[in-house]
Amino acid sequence: TVCNHNHRRNQMLKSKSLEEQLQDAITHRDKTRIKKLRRKIMKAINPDNPLFDPTRMAEEIARFLPERQPIALRMLMRNLPHEVSNCFPSSVMSVFRNHPKLFKVFEYREAHKLYVQRSEIPLPDGYLKMTYTEAELIHLIAGILQSSNNGSTRTLYDVYGKLPYFAQELVRTVYKNIFDVVKKYPQDFTVCLLYTSDAADEEN
Repeated sequence: TVCNHNHRRNQMLKSKSLEEQLQDAITHRDKTRIKKLRRKIMKAINPDNPLFDPTRMAEEIARFLPERQPIALRMLMRNLPHEVSNCFPSSVMSVFRNHPKLFKVFEYREAHKLYVQRSEIPLPDGYLKMTYTEAELIHLIAGILQSSNNGSTRTLYDVYGKLPYFAQELVRTVYKNIFDVVKKYPQDFTVCLLYTSDAADEEN
């Protein structure tokens, strides 16, 4: 089965060196594993690297910010030298989120178009909201459903993916998942389990 194959492959990878595991991750284009393995390799080479400290990492990233204008987050990440990016923590966004005196991160004009700038610079015209109330969150969810092309029905995963980044952060940090949001409003939303013919065949 696929599960057994993946288990055997994972067991074989554990016996290989970090460099060999990294090459396998690159071959399979597994970005999450690539990032984790590069960090592990950097730690093995130099466990005392100051960039493993989140504050030092934040200060180093801030050095690469433009002086007077924002920059697309993706572009900033691409432009960082490997000796910095290879030391990233598992959540790069936590570096920005936990150092508001250094950074402002915001969506610009469109959801998920994340930009970052120095904290002392005024935000540009066109930035999206960075805080949402529960009422605003419910309004966003209802708007996503109303824009649906298939009878106002969407998977919760799809609805979550269409929320602006900071609305997603509200869901993640306060409610844990979007189901716990919509179940509070049965008068507005109906959540149902999609029962397919494939599932029926499996039961039979």
